[in-house]
Amino acid sequence: MLIKPLFSYMSLDFISFIQKKVLKNNVEYCLGEIYNATLDPMSDKIVFDVTLPEKTRVSFDRDGKNLMNAYMLQPRKNLESPFDMDWFYQQVNENKDTGRIPLADKHHPWRWAAGGGILAIKSKPDDDYYTHLILPRRDKYAPTYKEWLTGTTGPSESIEDFFDPSRIHKHEIAEELNFIDKNGQLHPYDFGDKSAEKWQAFAKERAEISALKFEGCGTPIELKRLDVPGNSIINVYRNDNKTAPISTTESILVIDPATRGIDTIGVYAIENITLEDISSEEITPVDTEIFFDKNKKPQPTNRDVCILPIEKLTEENSLLELIRYNYKNNVFGDALNLPKEKVTPVARAAINAITGKEIYTNSEYDVLKEVPKIHRVFF
Repeated sequence: MLIKPLFSYMSLDFISFIQKKVLKNNVEYCLGEIYNATLDPMSDKIVFDVTLPEKTRVSFDRDGKNLMNAYMLQPRKNLESPFDMDWFYQQVNENKDTGRIPLADKHHPWRWAAGGGILAIKSKPDDDYYTHLILPRRDKYAPTYKEWLTGTTGPSESIEDFFDPSRIHKHEIAEELNFIDKNGQLHPYDFGDKSAEKWQAFAKERAEISALKFEGCGTPIELKRLDVPGNSIINVYRNDNKTAPISTTESILVIDPATRGIDTIGVYAIENITLEDISSEEITPVDTEIFFDKNKKPQPTNRDVCILPIEKLTEENSLLELIRYNYKNNVFGDALNLPKEKVTPVARAAINAITGKEIYTNSEYDVLKEVPKIHRVFF
């Protein structure tokens, strides 16, 4: 007879108590499960509705250590086993004409939440549109997708991220990718939400952790959220309030059945920096991501930051023509041709959504093409 461990399923309020009172908000990730979610592909944009459960399994990590043993929580791998797509295909067949396709139930949960952001810039100030994307490239020491282009993404870090996944977009951008000018000044982000001081403090802390030397902070980098062709509408509900969502976010939806993962990606435009500023070395993008070594000590990564021209993203090209920067290695603007396939699934989905084209496809989910748009969010 199997005995369910104490606190195997926790209420959201109890998870919040552990996060804030016991762990003092010092966590690397806070992940749970969702058991009630639907996809509606019949509108102009795919609508993804998720209802947060009264109780869920949860996994915490602090300083690179999973806290299962200390608090009878779940190891992360328990939340990331492959999803039963045969069950989902059955839901599609039974509900494709109704406009609401079940994505989850109690026996078929998904991990929640995760996501991140992607930055877009103009070539010069008077351009009418954004011409390039800024993306990190995983280094050769990465556990998976070595030296592949990726986004600034990661898991949720608090229960508040469950409620509003757009919080993850801002945090992951500010955590993994920053800018430093020719005078050594760090330029924090301003997301236009009256929290510039918060992000300045965060940028300083992140730069110090990632061993980036800087001489104070300069003018904030102004970011504006972009509505891209492939955005979906993400509605988050609570079980105790089923009539109105507690948050609504328009962002790129990425569903990964291999890890039962659901990511939401926000695209942000840089308003006061252009490619001209970066090319002239007035200011440089810099990697500020970290990892935990075998002794659970934080260590800086040394990833390239690459600039990708949007107009050269086509289905036919076999190579991506990138401009490469690596501040720590004194690399400023080197050309890099990267095989098109060396792009992580999340970045592939984002590129498709931003361009409005199916530059990347996954034939594994071709069976979903009979339902409008729905196959585009599965990678």
